[in-house]
Formats: sequence, structure tokens, C-alpha cells
Amino acid sequence: MAEANEKRRVVEVTVVRGTRINSLRYNTACGYIFYKKEQRGNVLRLECYKRKLGCPCTIAMRDGIYVQTGEHNHDTEIMEQRRAAVLRECEIIASDPRMGRLGPEAIVAEAQSRHPKAKIVLNSAVKRRIQRAREHAARSPGRPRTPETPSARPQSKRPVTPVPFLFMSI
Repeated sequence: MAEANEKRRVVEVTVVRGTRINSLRYNTACGYIFYKKEQRGNVLRLECYKRKLGCPCTIAMRDGIYVQTGEHNHDTEIMEQRRAAVLRECEIIASDPRMGRLGPEAIVAEAQSRHPKAKIVLNSAVKRRIQRAREHAARSPGRPRTPETPSARPQSKRPVTPVPFLFMSI
């Protein structure tokens, strides 16, 4: 249970895609990173990125309002947020068919030009992520269709006739 003297305050949180597959990252406006711990009913509990290193700060979200409990005992993670944004930008550029067949160096240079304050180096891990983004884009059938555009599957001309479930007489 929370102690009576712990500080609680409402914080602004943005939800972005995490660095791992199917993960979400919750970034606060003041530069800290949180991950989902658990969800019980309509309450989502988040814990600090450096929880295993002893940071006692947590966030609870109820009805779209994020309330932070406790204080961080470490510096902000702004550089990590910027690095993750550049990596995500590299994946977007690599999967975009309009960008052509740019090499990994050109993709990283383009991503850094879009995020000038971030620092990233082209190493084997970044090259792998770019390659996986390209492969994923090649496998996916295309961009999702909007309601205004025709659907990807042609509609059948034949009307659907109901078929009796049981053919039996008594």
C-alpha cells in the first residue's frame, strides 16, 4: 500500500511503440520511461524503466488520467527516448516503398536529419532492424484500406443463400 507521505501528481504521458515486438513504451513529458506492469479492471499500473535498479516511481492510469506516485532516484531518459525515436524512424524509412532501395547508411542519415538531437551509430543491431523492417514490408499485403477506398477483396457477385443445418424428417 502507498504510504501517506508519498507524493502523487498528475503527469502527461505519451504512448509509443516499444523497442521490442508488440511492446508499448509510456514516455512522460518530463523525460522518464515506463512500462506496463499489470492491468486490473480499469486500472493500468506502470513501473519505471529502471525499477530493477531501485527506482520507486510508479504510475496508475484510471479513466485516461495518469497519476504518478513516488519520485525518481535517477536522471531523465531523454536521450534514450530520442534514440528509440530514431530507430523507429529508420524502420519506417526502410519499409516505405517511396524511399527506394536506400542502403542502411543512407537510412540512418535520413533518420538523423529528421531527429538532429538524437545520437545513433550504425552497428549490426541497427542493420538487422532495418533488414527486418524491409522484410516485413515485403511480406505485408499493403497499406490498410480506408472506408472510402474499395476493399482489397472483390465482393462476390453471388448472393449468399442460407443452407439448412439439419436434413432430417421424423
